[in-house]
Amino acid sequence: MTHSLFLNFIYAIYKKLNGWYEQSFSYKLMAGIGARLKKSFILTAVYSFFCVESKISYFEESCILRLVGFITGKLSDMLKWLYKVLHVENSLTARIIRGSVLNHKGRFFEHSVCLFIFVAMIVPHSFWSNGYLLLGATGLLAIYAVQVAAGFRKSFRFKDIPAAVIVFTFIAALSLFTGFGGGDGIRIFSFLLSCVVIAVLVQAAITSIENLRLIVFALAAAVLFTALYGMYRLHMGIEIRLEFIDTAMSMGAARLYSTMDNPNNYAEFLIMILPIIIGAVFSLKSDFLRLVIVGSAAVGLLALVLTSSRSAYLSAVIGAAFFVLLANKRLVPFFMVLGILGIPFIPEQIVARVMTIGRDTSSIFRIWIWEGSMEVIRRFWLFGIGMGPVAFALVYRSVAHELAMTAMHSHNLFMQIWIELGIFGIIAFVVLMFTTIKGAAVTAINTKSIELKYYAIGAASGLIAVLAMGFVEYIWFYPRVMLTFWIVIGVCAGAKCIRIRECENK
Repeated sequence: MTHSLFLNFIYAIYKKLNGWYEQSFSYKLMAGIGARLKKSFILTAVYSFFCVESKISYFEESCILRLVGFITGKLSDMLKWLYKVLHVENSLTARIIRGSVLNHKGRFFEHSVCLFIFVAMIVPHSFWSNGYLLLGATGLLAIYAVQVAAGFRKSFRFKDIPAAVIVFTFIAALSLFTGFGGGDGIRIFSFLLSCVVIAVLVQAAITSIENLRLIVFALAAAVLFTALYGMYRLHMGIEIRLEFIDTAMSMGAARLYSTMDNPNNYAEFLIMILPIIIGAVFSLKSDFLRLVIVGSAAVGLLALVLTSSRSAYLSAVIGAAFFVLLANKRLVPFFMVLGILGIPFIPEQIVARVMTIGRDTSSIFRIWIWEGSMEVIRRFWLFGIGMGPVAFALVYRSVAHELAMTAMHSHNLFMQIWIELGIFGIIAFVVLMFTTIKGAAVTAINTKSIELKYYAIGAASGLIAVLAMGFVEYIWFYPRVMLTFWIVIGVCAGAKCIRIRECENK
């Protein structure tokens, strides 16, 4: 598509400025630093660790996978038989679906996934129910099954599912029998299972770059809507909730909650999705779409600032560094110097919030919680205590600091998973994160599609950022953040599947 005159003008200015810059002393200095960093063991090790193809991501030849594939194949055949016997194709429901807007270009399932993602994120907290996760997963799975039965799409290739996803989910299921959570454990596991199913369905929907682009647009629309809604609420005067802010240290500044009703939860959502949206800015060819995506990213970044989430600020920087490393590792020294030079220009609100780290009640409270949580791990390190706040409260309060008795979780993702699922659960989770991020990184490095490259980079960077935040927050405590987390995993897996099909079609 031909670029607009405006973009051509901007590009001409860029080329001119770049030419002057390449002749400057600053460029020669940066080039020297870059050459040394390029040979740096740390930079090379990090790059190689994530970007060299791995053979442990999939388990295509395992007996378990063959058994699952056989069972699902028979279920698929049975669904096709029922579809014909019951004459579903001629039913009123089928005719309505074929004529609906969601069935544009025959992508009813893909559009349904996008609609669910958008609606799940924009529903205000006061109207949200965690049961919607189960309803959404069931509904999308039913749509997918009907389309397979109708012959509109092929059955999902289970060999494409990362082994760690299945292993981690299986260990979580076992914790229902080994833990102390009881009915609450079953409730929390149902949320996790719903998110895993939705992640697999997101992966199943990503059969092409076009379908992946649809999901990215749904995520961008969700960020734009929630950010504007949150800013409107902030403008109208959101009350200061003492449980989310230290009024003595932060001067009582209000924080943006948007639809999630918690500034840290909303910040976690943003740092996962914004890198994917920024990736779209670098890859889209349409000037109009790029302009819309730039607007969504800009509004989302402003919303992130207004959450006043210190851990999100620092985690966003880590995610941005990883984004630059994958996009062009030669720019890493430039990114570092730019970050140092940009320190004086950081908004005062951000500086004030970051400077309270370690001095406010929130930081001290976390230290007390971590001390008690480590004692729980010491006692139940092998199998854990089971999922859910009921099990945590039952065990934690017997070892907790007297001023941190009311904690509902450990305020640390990795610590909480170990507490709930034991040593095998945390190992499975770490392997899942490693294979997912590495798969996306390898996709970005090896694909010939610029669009796929930047979507994969964005998804991997979003996971890196939120995992960094996970060291001081239990990001899965709010199910919609957990849903976003697994959606990004689905995007990473779907992007990798597209690259695998590229290789198979050669």
